[in-house]
Amino acid sequence: MATLRLYIYSRNARLNPFFSDKDEQESFIDDIRRTLTHDCEIERFVNSCGVVLLNTQKTRDALHVLQSKYDANHREIRKLTMFISANGLAENERFFVFDAGTAKWSDRRLAIDELRISSTSYVELAMYHNQHYHNYFEVERFFDVYGYGFDGIKVAVGEPDKSKRKCRFCGCTDPGKYKDVAHAIQDSLGNKLLVCYEECDACNHKLNAVEDHFLHLMDVRRCIFHIARKNSTKSPHVIGDNFALHPDENGDAVLYLKKEPIEALHINIDKPFGYRLHHKANVTNEGIYKALAKMVIDLMPSDRLCHFTNTIKWLRSEEIWSSDVLPSIIFGSSKERLFYKQPALDVCFNKEEDGPYCTGILWIYDVVYLFVMPFVDVDRGKFKWDGSLVEHWKFLLDRFMIQSLNLQDGWDWHRAAPWIDMTIEFPNPRIILKDGNDDVFVEAQVKKDDEEAVSFPAFTSEGIIVNRVKVDFYCQYHGEAIPIEELHDLTFHFDIPIYEIEPRTNQIVVKTSIQVNDTTDKVAYFAESFKVVFSLKYFRRFVRLEYAKKGELNNLAIDIALRDYLFEQALKAAENKAKPKRENTSFEVCSLVKLLQYKERLLSLAYWKVRIKKRFFVFSDCIIHGVDYLPQ
Repeated sequence: MATLRLYIYSRNARLNPFFSDKDEQESFIDDIRRTLTHDCEIERFVNSCGVVLLNTQKTRDALHVLQSKYDANHREIRKLTMFISANGLAENERFFVFDAGTAKWSDRRLAIDELRISSTSYVELAMYHNQHYHNYFEVERFFDVYGYGFDGIKVAVGEPDKSKRKCRFCGCTDPGKYKDVAHAIQDSLGNKLLVCYEECDACNHKLNAVEDHFLHLMDVRRCIFHIARKNSTKSPHVIGDNFALHPDENGDAVLYLKKEPIEALHINIDKPFGYRLHHKANVTNEGIYKALAKMVIDLMPSDRLCHFTNTIKWLRSEEIWSSDVLPSIIFGSSKERLFYKQPALDVCFNKEEDGPYCTGILWIYDVVYLFVMPFVDVDRGKFKWDGSLVEHWKFLLDRFMIQSLNLQDGWDWHRAAPWIDMTIEFPNPRIILKDGNDDVFVEAQVKKDDEEAVSFPAFTSEGIIVNRVKVDFYCQYHGEAIPIEELHDLTFHFDIPIYEIEPRTNQIVVKTSIQVNDTTDKVAYFAESFKVVFSLKYFRRFVRLEYAKKGELNNLAIDIALRDYLFEQALKAAENKAKPKRENTSFEVCSLVKLLQYKERLLSLAYWKVRIKKRFFVFSDCIIHGVDYLPQ
């Protein structure tokens, strides 16, 4: 049975109709093709996959003849005539028709670009066409490109039959776990078109926490560009440290600025001035990176997913996942000043091995994000450093006509408030100065923690000695010798560091373990664990224990300098015993001391266990020391 799906584009309308023959004897599909490519008013053909038609009487008559012939058994044929009548196409207005089965990304992208420009000069149109055609041709020489959202066509990726679905993130196959619509890009960002069938309800809800990093980064832009909230026509409310954005009665955003910070900077408001708006929401660069990567996982073809097992593990954060570095994210803007109220995503898969396998380009509002997908098995860790990506970035920036504004560190896991620079000019009915205690800022008042910080004397290592050290090393690889350059990129799986406090003996035990695999995380290399016992002569100088009336531990305070010192010394002491165990293996150079580069991140996840008689009381280090990063 013959089928046909079309892409039809005019300046203000898009359509993606589907047609099929009722039986093998029917010529319905052949007649559609013949009408579009022979009987209508043709401006030109687009390669072998499409045609540019003109809305003339000849075109309308040809489509009406086709409709009259098949309307009784194929009501869907009305979509062709209705595309012209319902969308108000002007006389002689051109529109593109593509066969979805043969049209390439470049054909469709170029059509949308041409429809966007207003020039009627043949020379200008030809120059524009040739420049863009060259750019897209070059991209498709080296990449398989999948574009989503750029043409206004709804796309649902994955298996439509719930009984056959498998979640891309957790492997769930239960049809009852797919009740919600999983937007590949959050609908709060303006996405109404891009959906992933293969994301179960549990992962959809869990990964919201990841997606929210990017959502909050876009909060101010969502307000300014009137990206309506879910189930609303109004722009969202956003409260910052020095501003607030609220919709007016028409749903459009009004910017309220706190008067006091502006006065403190002695800004002359009688002339335009630059001002930085500080959000109150906390995000991380790595969280933003994860949110961008999730969009790509949701939308890529199913047969590509096999290379992204580790990327998905990183997104889910089921364990302490670590890489020595992640590449930067490029933040930029379109050189043509394109604006995307509906976010669009281009996913580029490299045909060669001289660059990263997969790169995503997100077009959202007035900005663009270009990013390499991390932890891809076929890359084997070769493209984690910015220096290895310079030529790759330059090629894509040039061909997609993106102006790079800055690089954002993709590995930074510290929480910080997003900000955006604006030019402020008064008078402006949409920008209002108010006292900082005004009700419009009331949500920005954050309750302060009532607990007081505990002060410790200046740290000294006097009286801290190593009592015992136990190290276990298990070599799991027995193949050919591994070149040193391949050991520069390994996959680490850490156990959470544990500090065990023995108040009765004034001792603290530091212990953890690590599993090391190859860059693909598929070949186990070795595992190490250590336990180091420290004696502290001046124990009470560094550790404060607060007991309840019945002898239970109520509170714990630890000098953060002690925490760091014990971890550093534990690694050094453990390495002295581990080094001989690694001799005559491929891993002699894999020193435990190198883990110090992950110290801050690892210790933010650590736990303190205090033994009181036969009981253990457990405290999270991120609570004790107010660390602003929490595991997701």
